[in-house]
Amino acid sequence: MSALTIKNLDGRYSLTDALATLPYGEIWTASGEDGEAVLAFISVPEVEDAPDKVEAAMEACSEIDAPNVIPWIDGGVTEDSRMWLVAPWLGDRTFSQWVTDSDGLQPNAAAVAGHQIAGALGAIHEAGQAHLTLHGALVGVTDTDGDAPVAFVYGAGLSAEIPGYQPLKKNEPYLGAPNYMAPEQCQGKEAGAPADVYALGVLLYEAIRARPPFAPRSEKEIIQLSFRGAQPGRFQGYVHVKTDRENMVLPVELHVLRGGLEAGVLVSKNGRALLVVEDADARADRLLLAQPVQPGGMRLLTRRARRRGGGRRRGGRVVPQ
Repeated sequence: MSALTIKNLDGRYSLTDALATLPYGEIWTASGEDGEAVLAFISVPEVEDAPDKVEAAMEACSEIDAPNVIPWIDGGVTEDSRMWLVAPWLGDRTFSQWVTDSDGLQPNAAAVAGHQIAGALGAIHEAGQAHLTLHGALVGVTDTDGDAPVAFVYGAGLSAEIPGYQPLKKNEPYLGAPNYMAPEQCQGKEAGAPADVYALGVLLYEAIRARPPFAPRSEKEIIQLSFRGAQPGRFQGYVHVKTDRENMVLPVELHVLRGGLEAGVLVSKNGRALLVVEDADARADRLLLAQPVQPGGMRLLTRRARRRGGGRRRGGRVVPQ
């Protein structure tokens, strides 16, 4: 849900529909003074040096030579120091809307769009930049009723102006789309072109399956991780999950409840309360935390949520970094 109270940008662009809320701001559709459709990005408030960052983002886009990378054409700063940028809206709908409306795409259509998105990302990389916040709301598509859809990528030029995720600054805005972030981004490490390739892979999986890679298909596929801690607080990190077919590393945030004695739950960074995997035999093998904890201060347990006949528990190890 959008937290914005403003309805227009500089009196020239009227906001119409909210498309996505991200850790660093919101994505909207809007209309200009002459009725032209645009896509608008509005950052979180109180951005330092916002005018300079607006100008730098537009300049960075001008260095990218690709017809399906849509540049920011206008921008400014709101009264509460939010930076905003707009770009021409060329699509019929967003990639996310296309996938939802179609209940998943045909593989050939997804392949065509994916190839175009990959080309757009390649042009961004050739310009010495990285996107680092690829998201279904930042991809526009047109001609989706035919066999030759056309995809357009938005959001370029932001990676140098908005910091990435840092575990020690977990309450601060950061560039990235949590469901699409590569492991190195979730760990607060330097990220570049490979992180964009990872995000494209997630986007294409979602396109075919009409759900994110780790979304539940049934209650039997949901794992709930409980733990006890020596002290209350929040801990950022990632969990290593094993199945009979593959290994996965998923970003997580652990909440130790007041007093540190009650069982808490493991939640993903988008706020969902359960870790979801596809394999009914999945198990949590190891938990890596960004902040050190006292040796033996946490105990990780795995149980099948709402499994008929009672929960099955398997132990795990907590490994401080």
